[in-house]
Amino acid sequence: MQSTDGSIVPVDTTDFTVTPSGTLSAGSQTVTVTHTASSLTATYNVTVTAASGFTGVLLAVPIKTVYTLGESINKVTDLVVYRQSTDGGIALIAPADFTVVSPTGGFTSIGSQTVTIRHSAPSQLDATYTVQVSADGGMSMIGGPLLVSPSKTTYTVGES
Repeated sequence: MQSTDGSIVPVDTTDFTVTPSGTLSAGSQTVTVTHTASSLTATYNVTVTAASGFTGVLLAVPIKTVYTLGESINKVTDLVVYRQSTDGGIALIAPADFTVVSPTGGFTSIGSQTVTIRHSAPSQLDATYTVQVSADGGMSMIGGPLLVSPSKTTYTVGES
């Protein structure tokens, strides 16, 4: 979560709720993460894919959704990954236990890009989410309120 001073504050898995709760079905889903203390929410569209022989699902919650051309995904700071088993239990997946399948390096084109991550053995589950890539980095939403500091606040009539 991003604090008002712009720093990233780690949040414990007990400090937020994920809805819908329970087992997610394969296919496109909308997932909402709500920070319990602040009631801040973030909503993500995710694709849930079940691997053969395993009926759990993998959920990738992006923390960073805007990248600069050539920038790579940082598995430690840019997303949080969970595996949900068929009994409804949710386990946090360590960055060492999943790989970024695509992009395989830095982003090579501008616009909306799909990120695919894969849980390592035993499940081999995939999850996807969408990010935006710009030539100059654009503006990144990293949870929490949007804080804008305009460079100019006083205008005369007719001025744009």
